Amino acid sequence: MGLTWFNTPQATAGLVPALITTPTGQDRDEALESLLKKARATKDPQGFDEQTYQMKSLRETSVPKRVSTIEENEAFSPVSEYDYVSVRRPDGLLERYSTSLGIVSARTGERIPDQDMDTGKRIPLGRTTRELSLTEAELTEFEKTNSVWERFHIPDNAKDLDAKVRSTSANGMAMFTGNPETALFEVLGFHMVDWNPSQAQSAAVLELLQGRTDITFDGETTDRLGRTGLVFSLNQDYVPGYIPTDILTYRYSFIFDSTTGHLNAFEEVAANVDGFVQGGTLNSITVAPL
Repeated sequence: MGLTWFNTPQATAGLVPALITTPTGQDRDEALESLLKKARATKDPQGFDEQTYQMKSLRETSVPKRVSTIEENEAFSPVSEYDYVSVRRPDGLLERYSTSLGIVSARTGERIPDQDMDTGKRIPLGRTTRELSLTEAELTEFEKTNSVWERFHIPDNAKDLDAKVRSTSANGMAMFTGNPETALFEVLGFHMVDWNPSQAQSAAVLELLQGRTDITFDGETTDRLGRTGLVFSLNQDYVPGYIPTDILTYRYSFIFDSTTGHLNAFEEVAANVDGFVQGGTLNSITVAPL
């Protein structure tokens, strides 16, 4: 999902390092089978709601104008950081709070204010904003009048999940490559910003990973909310299209909770992309129940 098409092919990933993994002594199949059993055996927390969660988001972005003469005239892909809390009110509406922690400068690693994409105004570091979801009637009307938009429902079984992500990527948006082999990572990684997976959905993802010999087991890590997890990854080449000779390589990863098998996080890093800081994080979603 790297935004290499956003400005020019020469961009620099924000100075956010990839997560460090350590070996566990398990082989890939053993680790997947163990997690799948845990995911199936563990029940969702009492009162589970997939849209009630806390979350940390790191996402590739663009540098606001007038940050500096250098950054105005060169292409960068720095990373903006947000903390989210989403709760369901007694009336059924979702209330979401987002705290902007700023942009990690691609050049210096310092934090600078993010920019509101709608208004163009700077977002002060640490500012929290509140959003309220539409009512069901408003949402239905919105869907009727916006034919390209629909609510995205995540299946809780492997067969339907596989079909869903492949069709979404193929039909997809600009941030999807359309490659069916990366669809599981790209589509779920993009949608996790609005979703805390259930145990059944986590099990479905693990089941799909079992059938993929191109998926590697990287070992154990501590995610961006401080929890221990096991990391499974896919390295995938991508030809963006505007320069056919360019081959970019991204590393997509899922992190599963070591004790429950829950899908806790998605990570995308620049594995081998000319012009990017190698190993720099491009997109990261880490979710936890409240």
